[in-house]
Amino acid sequence: MGSLVILILLSRFLIYALMDIGPPPFESATRPDIPDLFLILASLVAVLFSVDVWLKQRKFVSRWGERFEKLNALEKQLLSDDKSMD
Repeated sequence: MGSLVILILLSRFLIYALMDIGPPPFESATRPDIPDLFLILASLVAVLFSVDVWLKQRKFVSRWGERFEKLNALEKQLLSDDKSMD
């Protein structure tokens, strides 16, 4: 969730750096220098990578969670069959 907020905030700075749309988010009315633009782009890439990793982790965990639930149900079924045979 925090990565999405950072992504939204970075996009505002990036849009201002590339185009003059709306009020500037910076204190001065000057355009950002090349190092500032590079840092904004690098931050944007890092946040996008973080969101991508988070989505893949979430998919992986949910898939394995379903598998463990099935395994748990099968284990309970097999253990209950063993008790009924005694």
